[in-house]
Amino acid sequence: MALVRRSGLRERKKAALRGHLVDAAMDLFLERGFHGTLVDDIADAAGISRRTFFHYFPAKQDVIVDWFRQQGEYLSTAFIARPASEPIWSSLLAAFIQMHDFYGKDDRRVIELRRMIHLEPALLAKKYDFYVFVAQMLLAPVKARLGNSKRSSLVAHVFVQAAIGAYNATNGEWAPKPGSQSFNALARRAFALAKPAIAQS
Repeated sequence: MALVRRSGLRERKKAALRGHLVDAAMDLFLERGFHGTLVDDIADAAGISRRTFFHYFPAKQDVIVDWFRQQGEYLSTAFIARPASEPIWSSLLAAFIQMHDFYGKDDRRVIELRRMIHLEPALLAKKYDFYVFVAQMLLAPVKARLGNSKRSSLVAHVFVQAAIGAYNATNGEWAPKPGSQSFNALARRAFALAKPAIAQS
């Protein structure tokens, strides 16, 4: 039992340091730009050695991958926590809004990070990896909500891909015009527009 507790504590410490590294890196990316930020800069800001950084990430762009991974895991957890009696489409909308509210407390920061990612081809590719990861994370819990049937796999894919599309469309409309409209209101509108497409599933 003591060994299990120590192992659990060790994993929590590693996860905390990993999160600290991601936060430090994202701050520096915004301040200095992606190319203007060195691995040594991130390690110094996080209070660790260069060697320790590479223990967690093979390269600095992998910090972005982990940032996206955290969001995907948060999104899946948020969906699973929704009431089982709630319509799946409503649960997906609520989960995406909850994720945005958690990771997007500062609109300006979110928009600047998005701009940085879109201007750097290597990082933009990671963004699309994020959508693949989100689909993988959501597919199983959506299938579970649908129940076991011959159609559940196809329907689950339609639900998940439609939700990702609505979320992506929301970002595409919201980010270029910061302050002109509420992200959450725009997300509800996008999901409402997508709903007829999945209502027939």
